[in-house]
Amino acid sequence: YYRRMLPKLLAAIEFKCNNTAYRPVMDALDRYGLAATRGLGIGDVRDAVLAGYDRNIETLIIAKDLRQWGVFREDSHEVELADETAPDAQDLVELASVFTLIEDGEVFAIAAGEIPGGTPVAGIRRYKEAA
Repeated sequence: YYRRMLPKLLAAIEFKCNNTAYRPVMDALDRYGLAATRGLGIGDVRDAVLAGYDRNIETLIIAKDLRQWGVFREDSHEVELADETAPDAQDLVELASVFTLIEDGEVFAIAAGEIPGGTPVAGIRRYKEAA
């Protein structure tokens, strides 16, 4: 009986975090969930690099110790995933983080399994992209 009730019970419980050091991360994850429903979420490394370059990331949540290698072509505004040994390859997660920090955005590094969607990054755009 309790196995059938457990999902309903967990859905009704609001989890709180009393750890003041981790609270900003919890808030960022909550804001990401809301932003994703409004079309302001970023869940892909390529999108994070491009949005960061365009100064359009408010908050970026990245997976600790995870690298995604690729090449960002500023002139054509393109991102290509590549092997670490490829010419001009760089860590795209790090690049998106630098772009975000330069524009006074927030960057949080957490365990990869805690990022929504199981991607290496989750971000919140400052504004919607023009269609």
